[in-house]
Amino acid sequence: MTHGELNWHIEHHRVPVVVLGNWMFDTKPFYRSRLAAHGYVMVDKIEDTEVYRFASNGTATR
Repeated sequence: MTHGELNWHIEHHRVPVVVLGNWMFDTKPFYRSRLAAHGYVMVDKIEDTEVYRFASNGTATR
């Protein structure tokens, strides 16, 4: 999947859960802001891996 395709899926809420793994060191800050701007909130962090869930009202639970 290209970065453009990934951005499209985030913008259109195509998945309820997004995981930013440890291979995304250079792009994590970019994707954190994209996810937050489109209604995703972090629900868990395991070492360097972050789990985000879409919440249309701005809140999400595990």
